[in-house]
Amino acid sequence: VGDVDGVAVRAYEDRKHVAVVELVAPASLPRLELRPKDAGAASVVDGLRVVHTGDPRFDDADVLRAAEPWLARAIFDNPVRDAMVSAPLQSVTTVGERLIARGGKGLDPLDIFARGTALRLLMQSVPWEAYSDRRSIPTQQAVQEVVRARQMRPVEPLPSIGRRA
Repeated sequence: VGDVDGVAVRAYEDRKHVAVVELVAPASLPRLELRPKDAGAASVVDGLRVVHTGDPRFDDADVLRAAEPWLARAIFDNPVRDAMVSAPLQSVTTVGERLIARGGKGLDPLDIFARGTALRLLMQSVPWEAYSDRRSIPTQQAVQEVVRARQMRPVEPLPSIGRRA
């Protein structure tokens, strides 16, 4: 249990000794689920629809399902997809304000760190600026405005260090 840059994090083993990593968001997360493609069929009665991102590396490895596919596409941008493909195999789901990932056996610190890093990037990609309150999912227009504003933000240059002869 801990706090990383203001995000509450908890890691533990479930009854089957599968590692679980939970992050708590500042507001309700959109309903979504990410599973490795070989993890088996998901329920079709839960209101989640398959989301194709157009990234063959990601779409061939994982199945992304969401209640609002347009919002899932905004969240799963290139850096998030790369991080999720690079992280150890895990299933990710959202429940209210919790982002929950399951995968691996035991609490290996490096495994937990790799999973947590990918989940932290996913959490940062959520367009929090578009939320009007903590319980309501933002509108598509508000999300598009936030995504546009983020894309227009200039990349901060790395600080330069003077050379000595």
